[in-house]
Amino acid sequence: MCDGAVIPHYGINLPRSQHSEWDRIMNTGREETLRYHQSFYAAHLLYEPGTWLHTPAPYIMQVVDHLPRNQACKVLDIGSGVGRHCIALAQQLPPNSSIVAVDILPLAIEKLMKNARKYGVAKSLTAVVADIEDFPIASNSIDLVISCSALEHVSSKDVLRSRLADLQSGTRDHGIHCFMINTDFREISAAGEELFGTIEFALSLGEASSLIEELYSSWDILDQSTKRWEVSEYRGDDRYNVVSTCLQILARKSEPRSHLSM
Repeated sequence: MCDGAVIPHYGINLPRSQHSEWDRIMNTGREETLRYHQSFYAAHLLYEPGTWLHTPAPYIMQVVDHLPRNQACKVLDIGSGVGRHCIALAQQLPPNSSIVAVDILPLAIEKLMKNARKYGVAKSLTAVVADIEDFPIASNSIDLVISCSALEHVSSKDVLRSRLADLQSGTRDHGIHCFMINTDFREISAAGEELFGTIEFALSLGEASSLIEELYSSWDILDQSTKRWEVSEYRGDDRYNVVSTCLQILARKSEPRSHLSM
């Protein structure tokens, strides 16, 4: 067994005695994630043309077709941002449905509630400032969990595994999970040069796919697919492209076998 810890994509092999360097890389990734989103949300409006906020992701919005049409449901939006998906969902869900939207940035939550009032869905939404690693999830309390480009921003694969297990425990029978998780993250400069990727941890498509297959083996997988994702961003005056492979998962929780056999 190797005495070092390899960080995929970054190509760094760290001896156990140098885990502080690993921690520094993780912290830098979190700081960059917060910096970018804070700056982006301050500069742009929800549904603003020419930005990635211009419309909800169709993959997330398809969940409406998989929910009971006349039954109120409870929804959890992990990494909600300013409401790109939860506000559009609130407009389409059955009466008396409710959504809890969680984001780590106070600015995002402040703007989300302003947007909720603007679009007439504030009564359906509860917005919470919290780190998705620490947010408490009550057992058997949720009908739908959505997350777009957020779960990859936890601090490690072990944390991702733990949080997915918590979300599964918190989901009722026949509940739905719909996730878009960016993997194989890369940063490319405007000149086409590979940059040092600043993300919390490097999650490969293979690792993410294996984790989903392991944890969701007893669920009904309605879809598992991938798509290329690319967006231009700025760090100061320097433009760069973020390129990744987005793993898309749509799954329904099956009833326990003991219930099915009765």
